[in-house]
Amino acid sequence: MAWSAISTRNETPPIARGGWLDALRFIVASLIILHHFQAAGPVPLAESLHPVFERGGFLLTNFFLIDSGYVLMRVYGGSVGQGRMSGGTFFLKRFLRVYPAHLIMGFGLVALVLAGSAVGVGPRNPEWFAWDQLPAQLTLTQAFGIYGGLGWNAPSWSISALLGCYLAFPWILTVLKRAGPWTALVAAAVLYLIANEMTLRLLGYPVYQMPMMYGVWRALPLFALGMALAVVSDRVFIAPRLARIAGVSAVVGLAIVQAFDKHALISIGFISLILLAAGAIPVTRPSKWIEKASVVSFAMFITNEPVRIAWFGVVNVLIARLALPVGVQWGLWAAGVAAAFVFAFAFHTWLDQPIQNRIKAFLAHRRGARRRPIVLIGLERCADEMGARVAPFGGAVGEIVAERVEPRGRNVGIAGEIKPTIELWMRRAPLAAAALEEMGQGIGLFDVDVGIARAVPVEIDKAMNGRARDRAARREVLLGTIE
Repeated sequence: MAWSAISTRNETPPIARGGWLDALRFIVASLIILHHFQAAGPVPLAESLHPVFERGGFLLTNFFLIDSGYVLMRVYGGSVGQGRMSGGTFFLKRFLRVYPAHLIMGFGLVALVLAGSAVGVGPRNPEWFAWDQLPAQLTLTQAFGIYGGLGWNAPSWSISALLGCYLAFPWILTVLKRAGPWTALVAAAVLYLIANEMTLRLLGYPVYQMPMMYGVWRALPLFALGMALAVVSDRVFIAPRLARIAGVSAVVGLAIVQAFDKHALISIGFISLILLAAGAIPVTRPSKWIEKASVVSFAMFITNEPVRIAWFGVVNVLIARLALPVGVQWGLWAAGVAAAFVFAFAFHTWLDQPIQNRIKAFLAHRRGARRRPIVLIGLERCADEMGARVAPFGGAVGEIVAERVEPRGRNVGIAGEIKPTIELWMRRAPLAAAALEEMGQGIGLFDVDVGIARAVPVEIDKAMNGRARDRAARREVLLGTIE
């Protein structure tokens, strides 16, 4: 294959929903559920099938941390790096994304334990529900050396560690944006190797075995590695065919090495190749199903442990009292795994997403009180003449910006997100002021003349005073304006 398959001269595909990156997030979240549930069956899967079901948990967490750095760098790297979004705003957005769901599940577990104890069915392992461990976990400080955090919704330590990564994001970004793509990647890899060697020498175990209370130090090198991989994806073109070959080869290689032992460092290399390959494959036919599954992956992660505790708390009582046969026990185990998926989708749909919508509306209202982009003012004024607010323009604006502006913009991570954002938010009047504000200061963000920010509403007003009232006509007007 020609060396031109890898180049810094060609344009790289923007990050987009509904492709392999989204699929990977859902796959990893599903495997995390399986890992947490594997020991709850009549015989642990690690004993009956393969030890990887137990030891592979650290690898899934590594993937989760690397992927978080990768995606956030591609989505927010441009806006934070160029000062359009402050580090404080970035942290606030990420904190508000994870904390409400975490708090709901934390108090839900407390209610479950209290209710079970009240009816005489207390936890089988009460040491995992010690009250002195709860404050650090509820405040998501357990990964910063604060006492507590063991038991309860134990996997939340990684969310706590990510908060530290969010705080460090602007500083890591400052270093990476000054380096070339390969320099950034090598530097991040060396950083991880140094961290691994230091923990081995000083503490006697590798970085991926750091205790939960020091989880932030485990997460930071992996998060930085993900950010460096994003720099490569943004600046280095990898031919889709080569990306597919590399991605499949990395998956096969990862499976082979895990079949024999942990092989942590080699496995991180394979994970990095998988992410680079997934990011290099253009999303030509985005799948709404895959996009939805990816969006729910956070709910899958934050809810699966409480579901496991609740489900098998009941199942274990039934097994003890009714002497259920092994076949029935396996059936109940499989039903528990399915319940984790069902609960996650329900939690996302009926709790997490509505809460996030309210948070976005609140933040939009605060920003709107200070400043409103001229594009939105023009769109709202024009839409008001139709008596339908901004909604009629949502699809047209989203299509044009995604189709015509994305390929030009160097901030591809943010550009890739604008279409679904505009289409979603412009259907909601309270969130109209956030549609472009969230993306930055007008359309100039996407390396198009700032004058467009003033021209778009003017041209739409002209068209609406005429007969351009259908979607196709609005689209034509917008297209001519942006061109």
